[in-house]
Amino acid sequence: MLLGTFEGRVDAQGRVVIPQRFRELLEGGIVLARGIDGCIDVYPPREWDEVASTVKSFSRFNRNARLARRLTFSGAYKASMDRQGRVVVPAALRQHAAIAEEVVIIGQDTYLEVWSRDRWREQEAQEANLAEIAEGLEAANG
Repeated sequence: MLLGTFEGRVDAQGRVVIPQRFRELLEGGIVLARGIDGCIDVYPPREWDEVASTVKSFSRFNRNARLARRLTFSGAYKASMDRQGRVVVPAALRQHAAIAEEVVIIGQDTYLEVWSRDRWREQEAQEANLAEIAEGLEAANG
């Protein structure tokens, strides 16, 4: 499981250090992709394969499906960590996530999200609404 929140920085070469506790689960390589909410998603290969399979199942005859395919696959990059756990984050993904220097890496159970520190603070500000959000999700699933 990929759990927890960690702060870090982007170095001059555009690299981010993956926290030690996540490295073992990501040793087989990773896929970096555009996150839907303005972050970068970091997938182990098996999880990426599931995402890709879902997106590939969308009909090519549907305009939104074609757009989803384009944005998903054009914004994904295979990568690997070096011995220090650093991974190069392509400039296009750093731009997508508004990442300049400071990042927050959060576990999402089966994948990671990399956020600019400022955007992550905006997400954390939603904590005050957590009870309301939970009630809405419960009603939708009820």
